[in-house]
This record gives sequence, C-alpha cells and structure tokens, in this order.
Amino acid sequence: MTRPIEKQLKGISGAKVNKIQSTSQTDYSLIVIEFDTDVKTELAKQKVKDAIDKAKTDLPNDLTSQPDVQEFAFSEMPIMFVNISGDYDGIKLKEYADKMQDRFEELGEITRAEIVGAPEREIQINVDPYKMTAARVSFTDIENAVSRENRDITGG
Repeated sequence: MTRPIEKQLKGISGAKVNKIQSTSQTDYSLIVIEFDTDVKTELAKQKVKDAIDKAKTDLPNDLTSQPDVQEFAFSEMPIMFVNISGDYDGIKLKEYADKMQDRFEELGEITRAEIVGAPEREIQINVDPYKMTAARVSFTDIENAVSRENRDITGG
C-alpha cells in the first residue's frame, strides 16, 4: 500500500528531501520524510499532502482510514534519558527524581523534564456502609471532605 505514496514522495521537487523511511505492519503503515533544515515546515507539509493526493488514485478503495499527514519536529524528541536506581523504595527514588526534575527545569536550555515510571502515592479510604448509615454520612460527604482537605490554593 505504501508504494504509490513513496513513489510520489520521491518525486517531490522544490523542497529538498534528505530521507524517506517506511514501516508497514498489518493494517498500518508509517512513512517518515526528513526534509533539509532549510525547508520551511508549511512548505514541506504541503508538498507531502500534494504527493499523497496524487497517490490516492493508486491506493486501494477499501482503506479503513485515509492517509494522514502530521508534522514532527526533532525539538519534540527527548535529548537524554536519565535512569535512577538504588537500594531505596519507590517513594524515596521518586523524591530524588522530583528534585532532579526541578533542577533540570531551572536550566534555560531545557524545555521540559518528565518523570516516567515512578510510583504515584495513593491513599485508599475503606468505609463501613453500616457505620456510614448510622452516622448519616454519604459517599458524597466523604468525597467532599477529602476534596476540602486536599485543595491547592494560590496565595500572595
């Protein structure tokens, strides 16, 4: 299915294409086109859309979805992964990761730092329905009480 699109992409003129890479699986294909850094993003996107429009007549009629063009900038990709481990529990490691994240984000060159895979703290509230009924307390009452106690309010 990607061959007609690839053929049209290889024929793009007026915008230097550095590389075309295609990956296909059952019911899914991905084609990545890398343009020269001098090519404006909107021009590159339009050239790809035009190439796909030209290829549509050679594509099967029973596609589950039409080809879609999405812009991807390398600035969106992570530059570095930092893994931390040690003889600490997950909560302690998460504290260290939070401190590292804060320090990384203080650097002017860093757009964003994310923590992935760390355990989130969770508190479970187990209620006794008989005691709730006796005390005339509803689930909404409990929800509201928890909500009131865990509110972030700006100050200043």
